[in-house]
Amino acid sequence: MCRTRGCCVTCCGRILIHPVRTIKIMIGEFHSHLDKKIVKEFLEKHDLDLIVRAHQVVEDGYEFFAGRELVTVFSAPNYCGEFDNAGAMMTVDDTLMCSFQILKPASAAQQKRQGY
Repeated sequence: MCRTRGCCVTCCGRILIHPVRTIKIMIGEFHSHLDKKIVKEFLEKHDLDLIVRAHQVVEDGYEFFAGRELVTVFSAPNYCGEFDNAGAMMTVDDTLMCSFQILKPASAAQQKRQGY
């Protein structure tokens, strides 16, 4: 039972609930050495191996960061008809191996037929 209002992070079948202010520093794009340090500290503090996040367009449908300790997964190819991005779905097997199924973006001709 969740006793705090906040964000959920799903990793390898475990869901952690923690306050929004703990995770909000990790929302957005990740680039700097400091961001990598924050990811590592978060994983160590919560005894996790990987953070899986969504809701940010990434060109190939998924993108790793921080030494493959964080992955962004975005499932909508050709997002809003404005981006030429692929989508992806991530699965985790019984051995905790992650794999991705890529949803290729539609071609310009396909988009035109679909009314984009």
